[in-house]
Amino acid sequence: MLNKKLLSIFLMLMMVVTSYTVCYAYDSENSVDEEIIIEDECISQNDSGNVAFTEADILEIIEDVSGDDVNEDVQCKDESFVVETVDGEIQIPEDGAENVQFETNGYSIEMSLPEQFESIDGKLDEGTVVYNEEDTSAACAVQTIETEIQDAYVIRTLVTIGDASASHEYSFDFNLPEGCEIIRGEDYANSKERVTGTLYVVNNNSLITDEETGEVYPESILAIEPAWAKDANGNDVNTHYEINGSSVKQVVEFDENSAFPIVADPQYGGYYYTKANVTYSEEWGTGKQCSDSLTCKKGETGTVKCNKIVSVSGSVTGTIAGITTIGVGSTYNSTKEYAISFTGPATKYMKVRARQKIEKGTRQKRTLSTGKVVSTNTYTVRKNLYRDMYLYKVS
Repeated sequence: MLNKKLLSIFLMLMMVVTSYTVCYAYDSENSVDEEIIIEDECISQNDSGNVAFTEADILEIIEDVSGDDVNEDVQCKDESFVVETVDGEIQIPEDGAENVQFETNGYSIEMSLPEQFESIDGKLDEGTVVYNEEDTSAACAVQTIETEIQDAYVIRTLVTIGDASASHEYSFDFNLPEGCEIIRGEDYANSKERVTGTLYVVNNNSLITDEETGEVYPESILAIEPAWAKDANGNDVNTHYEINGSSVKQVVEFDENSAFPIVADPQYGGYYYTKANVTYSEEWGTGKQCSDSLTCKKGETGTVKCNKIVSVSGSVTGTIAGITTIGVGSTYNSTKEYAISFTGPATKYMKVRARQKIEKGTRQKRTLSTGKVVSTNTYTVRKNLYRDMYLYKVS
């Protein structure tokens, strides 16, 4: 059962290197009106000799590459472009120097745009925020994409490069929660999820023990799928990731002889959680002593009074992040001066306990992109229902 309260973000980063064909018109003496054609529409070069894109050009180019499944329900709010989600907000900055902000399963993450776009203000058009200036060879666009999972979105960042003079390197700097780091797939201990070439953002403060494999590993909160790039002929272009702390750089190796367009598509994927093998039961929780002991001889009557304030709480064993359970209920305290009498011979003292409902099951972690189970762990939740104070016989 998918937890609709916790949003899994599925973050895709698409760097699109865009094709062009140069057409020249010559008179008998001098060349005139140099233009660039993209899909039969001419885009002018600027004074620097770079391709001069308009926002409309960018939208058309990225739609050809990524499709038309863009979420257009984007609002302008406090100098950001905002998408409302069950778990909070996805914030795309107007200022290219600011960060994209989002949450995934309770973790807050920020991601910068590449430095080439830090001085550019974004413009919202049909759900896409475009960072573009006419004197550069590249533009950036950020979109949110609906998925088949309710209230879960893809954040897709596309970099469009107009010619071979553009940069080969685009860095995305992450502000990660405490204890998190980016590691390479070959270094990840989860064999169910580990893919060579994939990068994982893992939380070293949240260790998972997989009951099926026995592996212990830090939980991944974001996966960056292997880098790839193809040219206009469908041939692979050399590309790779470089990690520097919490920064991920994709390097695309093209030159003036490359067959454009070259499309490079690293994909940032989130997770959602389901549960299986769930059972429910009731029993008394463990009692806690809340009085001194009292010994009564045969036929003798005595009274035990509570003289200690003791608490009994529900509990959770195993990781339950991302799934909905019965919860642990209220915490109950013993009542001081509460008295219970008994007749000997016996030695007794008072305890406080709670009647508990118990949920046991298996938590399954699934990739948002495929639904594949990549991690499992068992859990037990004990929920307090009501309190009881009673005498415990020592002898």
